[in-house]
Amino acid sequence: MGRMTRREALKLSAAGVAGAGIYKGAEELLPSISRAQAPVSIDAGKLDEVHKSLGKWVLLSPQKLGGGTHAVDLSTGRGLAWISYWNYGDTCPISHHLAAYPSDDPYKGFEFINSTQGGENVLIYGIPTRIKQMGLLEKTGEGNHLYRVRYDGKQMELIEDVAESTGIGLGVHTMIYPDATGFS
Repeated sequence: MGRMTRREALKLSAAGVAGAGIYKGAEELLPSISRAQAPVSIDAGKLDEVHKSLGKWVLLSPQKLGGGTHAVDLSTGRGLAWISYWNYGDTCPISHHLAAYPSDDPYKGFEFINSTQGGENVLIYGIPTRIKQMGLLEKTGEGNHLYRVRYDGKQMELIEDVAESTGIGLGVHTMIYPDATGFS
């Protein structure tokens, strides 16, 4: 880093003085910000009862900008498994629609289809990112994939990208709910 000019030093000093003044003024108006707060104790004793009341169900939920999907046991609140499409080379996944195939016991396993959005949809919130500069949007096209995933009771595994293997192209809000016999 180069030398600081006198003008830059004066600007930084003025900013520091202004910040201290604002803090002191706020301290007068809101005395609680200057006092150390006692640690908050939360009694989550009844949370277990809430989970039990939900019953034995598996919640399958997209992680949106996290780039994957996770399964949660609603009766305990514990995560059963998760999958991240980043690990399979999808450089810009936005996990979107989910459709699970029927299962006699989803705790022992099931399959599901997960559509993903990609492309410039990842930029929707205006979060500053280098995704475009790094070329991540081009590597997986528009990022519209249709993943078939298997949960075996312990972990999730990507079986295939149905959009790639069948040539089905997806629009941003299109989801195909396949017949269970069509993808074995």
